[in-house]
Amino acid sequence: MKTIRLLYPDFLSGGLETYYFGANLLSHILPANEKQPLLKVEIAPPDGKERGVTDGIYAKEEVVAGIRQAAEVLEKAKPDRIITIGGNCMVSQAPFDYLHGIYDNLGIIWIDAHPDVSAAADGYPNAHAMVLGALMGYGMILFPAL
Repeated sequence: MKTIRLLYPDFLSGGLETYYFGANLLSHILPANEKQPLLKVEIAPPDGKERGVTDGIYAKEEVVAGIRQAAEVLEKAKPDRIITIGGNCMVSQAPFDYLHGIYDNLGIIWIDAHPDVSAAADGYPNAHAMVLGALMGYGMILFPAL
């Protein structure tokens, strides 16, 4: 079985620049494993700029671009298992969607301080709270038909 580590330092969907630092820090703390190559979703580091809200989602264009890039990395690597290294729940969207596509009977146990089933219409613009809802097929689907 092929296992990869996916470094995905998204911070925009969570609204905190420290998520970028945290993800990169975790990638250095985890013990190296030559059998688990580290692949990266290239996210530009925080720049202090304010982004706008589009369709109820903060920095929607950049958030969706990160999801699409993560999906492309996974499709190219074709792993059987994924260790995701990231700073917020958004980094789970592409890996869970990918795994759902290769396993017939995939289940997710989601343990979090909040359920992540929000939709853009709920008034909270940070997409990290919309991941599970999008994976379940309701609310704002953040990346239609890759």
